[in-house]
This record gives sequence, structure tokens and C-alpha cells, in this order.
Amino acid sequence: MKTNTKQLLKQDPSNLIIEPLLTEKETCEYLHVGRSTLNRRRLSGDIPWINLGQGAKCVIRFRKRDLDAYLERCTKDPLEVRHA
Repeated sequence: MKTNTKQLLKQDPSNLIIEPLLTEKETCEYLHVGRSTLNRRRLSGDIPWINLGQGAKCVIRFRKRDLDAYLERCTKDPLEVRHA
């Protein structure tokens, strides 16, 4: 069953919140990594991304919440590392 925007807003008004999308440069700065590292992580599927456009006009963007989730997955508990 297809759900339209009005139905989504009736179910949960927080669906109205629109989060900004980060550019590749902003994402590199946020993660403190270089562009080649970001591209490797993106192409491996570690970091979700959004493709806006096609071909030479392709624009890649990232959601901050996806980047935060990636950082959480990469974060090691010092106690776990010590006992490994």
C-alpha cells in the first residue's frame, strides 16, 4: 500500500522535519577523513549516501544521522579493547 505525505504527517508529525544534507567536503570535515577515505567507505557500503542526479551532473550528499550511526559502529569501548 502506497502512503502519501499527508498520511505520514497524520501518523507522526515529526515526519515533517527535514534534515540538511552534507556535501562531500562537509562530510570529510565532520568525520576528519580525506576524500579518498570517504569514497572507499561510501563505495564499500559502510556509509550510506544519497545520489542526486545522473551522469556528469551527479551530486552526492550525506545525512548527518547516517554519519553519526557510522561513528557509533566504529567506536570501541576501551574495556572491550583491553580484554580482547
